[in-house]
Amino acid sequence: GDAIYADSTQGLDFSEFPSIKPVVRQATPETFDAAYQTQLQNPGYQNFLQRSTNITVFGCLDDHDYGVNNGDRTYAYARESALGFLKFINEPKQSPMYKRAERGFGLYGVKAFDFSRPPGQELLTDTEAAIDIDIDIDVAANTTESSFDNSTTTQQYQPSLSSKSVAVFILDVRTNKTPWKKGVQYDHEGDFLGERQWQWFERSLKQSTATINIIVQGLPVHAHRHPDANAVEDWEKFPKARQRLYDALLQSQEERGAAPMLISGDVHMAQLMRSDCYFTCNNEKAAVSVKKKRSLLEITTSGMTHSWGTCFSPQVRHHTHWYKRYASFVSRSTMTLMHYVMQLNDVMISHGPTSTIQKEDEEVVSLYGNGGGEGSKLGKQYALDLNFGELEFDWERGVVIARILGVDSTTTSGRSLLSASWTIDQLSGKEDMPGVMSVAEEQKIAYSATNADDDGWRCMAHRGDTDSLRFKLGSIALISWVSLMVVVPLLVVPLAGLAMLLYFMFRNMPRIKICFQGFRFAASAKEERKIKAKMN
Repeated sequence: GDAIYADSTQGLDFSEFPSIKPVVRQATPETFDAAYQTQLQNPGYQNFLQRSTNITVFGCLDDHDYGVNNGDRTYAYARESALGFLKFINEPKQSPMYKRAERGFGLYGVKAFDFSRPPGQELLTDTEAAIDIDIDIDVAANTTESSFDNSTTTQQYQPSLSSKSVAVFILDVRTNKTPWKKGVQYDHEGDFLGERQWQWFERSLKQSTATINIIVQGLPVHAHRHPDANAVEDWEKFPKARQRLYDALLQSQEERGAAPMLISGDVHMAQLMRSDCYFTCNNEKAAVSVKKKRSLLEITTSGMTHSWGTCFSPQVRHHTHWYKRYASFVSRSTMTLMHYVMQLNDVMISHGPTSTIQKEDEEVVSLYGNGGGEGSKLGKQYALDLNFGELEFDWERGVVIARILGVDSTTTSGRSLLSASWTIDQLSGKEDMPGVMSVAEEQKIAYSATNADDDGWRCMAHRGDTDSLRFKLGSIALISWVSLMVVVPLLVVPLAGLAMLLYFMFRNMPRIKICFQGFRFAASAKEERKIKAKMN
């Protein structure tokens, strides 16, 4: 998401402080064309496209390339923004993804890769992959014909993907999104995808026979952050929609044995997050019990041009004007403080290797299930520097390595900002993830399920529930710091003026004293003449 900033910021709105919102001008179709042309002419991006071989450019929209900050279904140019993006990534017009966007359904799709095939041939066609349910495989004359108008279409063709296959699903969390409500509240009826996209995703996910399913969309899923959705967006603010997403991923994991992974962006930093999910059974004859355990991993990576470590603002002046150092300090210190004072139990904490594997006569390989691998940072797994993400699939060992790379990571002396690794069996639920819950935690999950009407999955941050008192105290500390950083510039100017005045006075004190004495002498002489005149 946010491949371009089609909208523009015109200052900040402090009317609902401590919630600070940007004043934004929405994008128009002309804006999209101009911004994407600028991006295509970027020398670095041109070099990437021209020199790289076997590259598939694929992606999703978030709010700024959608056309409006925190955009939703009320935006007038949703169709135009989707088509502009697909033109930018050169998506074929006959693809189901393009045809859906043309009809205004949104920008969502799937591509599959099979790494058992010869180099350069890993990308499967929609027909070969047989995942997208909007492809009518039975039409022999034209296998790219769409089946939009037949929602009950099923595919008879069964693909033969190898065990070295990956499916990448792109979701659209803007075109059909329910507008955020004002204030601090959770909207249980709010939705991100819209029913048509939900049906497509759930059914296509069931169709996928890939070993690993990667789900890419703009907003953090596991995150528990600021309670006001208008200030900080994430899936938690729409609990019902998030649970439906969890159910879809976990059900496909159960039925197909696939390994799901979540990729998100938006927040101008990188984080490695994890939720642990438990299937609870509730019946009249038996106590509530935990029957299955699964973990869902999420990798957030953002951004390549600005971040909390440089300056969170996309406006060029905040990175180039005389106050850029102060803007960078405020940006980095605020987010560093947040990670220090807030629990953020969804964010992994690394203390080193979590397990090891050995393949036949090969050397023992350490796995870093909570991050900290390859010389990257230990502790809370977040990075504030400019960054991008990378997934490496080691099919021989059955290992997936997730990396967050920084500006210098591609040099010989560089290293990953963050790095974590898991076996494919851990990702698919065949093996337990590091840090299996204790009996006490299991009982807690079972107890919470007694309030539920049906059996089902319960997902929570892998380090447990957030302490409400600490969350409130942390929020107060963070708001106090931000307020101080806003007030400081307002005090600096008058204080600097006063300091300069005092400096001038002390520096020129002898002259001022002479002038004052001269004034006194002149006044005394005048008074003396008056007295003499009266005496005469």
